[in-house]
Amino acid sequence: MDIILQKMEEFLIVELKGKVNTLTSPILEKRLLELITDHQHNLLIDFSQSDYISSAGLRVLLIALKQLKTVHGRVVLCGQNKCVKEVFDITGFSQLFKIFPTRAEAVKELTQVS
Repeated sequence: MDIILQKMEEFLIVELKGKVNTLTSPILEKRLLELITDHQHNLLIDFSQSDYISSAGLRVLLIALKQLKTVHGRVVLCGQNKCVKEVFDITGFSQLFKIFPTRAEAVKELTQVS
């Protein structure tokens, strides 16, 4: 799995390429927690180049969500293919996260003034 970062004015795009599984989720967890520690409190996680997520990957996203809530941050997801979306739906994670079909829609959500 590759993690590609793109800084925007109000947030950071975290694009995931490849599978988010037991082997790669520790890398993702370390990187997300580093970003949060470095005051990146608004994240857009883009799954458009990722075709799989395991329960280990879901756990990492939940950890990041909890950390961001403690600092009044936000995380939105986008670009889930059918397989990834199904995992989120079955586990109930679709109710925990704001999920958008496209990056443009997720960007719009993060750039809206609260």
